[in-house]
Amino acid sequence: MKISKINYFIKKHFNIYIKNGQSTIEFIMVLPFVIIISFVFLQLGYLIYLQNNIEQSARETARIIATTNSNDKAAYFIRNNLTGKYITFDNVCFIPGSESERRIGEYIKVKISIRYGGFGNILESFTGKKVILNAESTMRMECGNQDEI
Repeated sequence: MKISKINYFIKKHFNIYIKNGQSTIEFIMVLPFVIIISFVFLQLGYLIYLQNNIEQSARETARIIATTNSNDKAAYFIRNNLTGKYITFDNVCFIPGSESERRIGEYIKVKISIRYGGFGNILESFTGKKVILNAESTMRMECGNQDEI
C-alpha cells in the first residue's frame, strides 16, 4: 500500500513511470557475458603486446651477440627483459651456439619460444594445445673469434 502511494507521487509530480524491474533483470542477465567478453579482449591485447615484446627481445639479443659475441650478456638480457607472471621459457636458442664458432661476417640467429600460461591454460584445457609464442632474429656478426685476425 505504501509503495503504491510512492509510485503515484512520482508519476504525478515527475512524469516518470516506474516499470516492474525488467531492465534490471536484463542487465543482470547480460552482465556476465559482457565481463567475459571484455576479459577475452584484454587477454588478446596482452598476447599481442607479449608477442611484440618477444620479437623486440630477439632482435636486441641478436644485436648483443653480434656486437659483443657474449652468450652470457645475451642470456642476462633475455632473463631481465622477458619477465612476467604467466611466462614460461620453452626454448632459447643461439645458432651457432658456441662463441668460438662465430666469425666476423657470418650470421647469428636467435630463436625464443615462450609458453603463455594465463589465458593460455584455459585454451589448453579446451583445445589440448599450449599457447606458444615464437620469435626469431638474424644478424651479421660484427665481432667474432679473435683467432681469425
